[in-house]
Amino acid sequence: MEISLAVQMQGFILATVAGFALAILYDALKMVRTMIRSTPSHVFWMDLAFMAVAGIVTFLLALAASYGEVRFYLLAGEGIGFCLYFMTFGLISSRVIRPEDFGLLPLPSVEVHFPCFGALDSEESAMD
Repeated sequence: MEISLAVQMQGFILATVAGFALAILYDALKMVRTMIRSTPSHVFWMDLAFMAVAGIVTFLLALAASYGEVRFYLLAGEGIGFCLYFMTFGLISSRVIRPEDFGLLPLPSVEVHFPCFGALDSEESAMD
């Protein structure tokens, strides 16, 4: 089905707005993770929930803008909206919301040693 250029432009603008809104949602989830000091499993499930929401939004956007056809300009518009947020308001929100504001100190770094690379570790220490 032929889609006029005006309809494609409306779809692109709608996709940019949707990408901006998804970025706001992702930033809100990032702030929640900062406030509750999430474990890796919390991060995994929050990211999985975000991806599900983003997939549904993209599907509904494709239905509304291009009769259900996923077109590159829709995905590009979402990506551009996402990037626009993080290059403008996202920078501000990352400076405003800090872990120290909630009485949280940065977590100490953890060294991970893999047993299968133990021989490599001992060789490197022998070289020093």
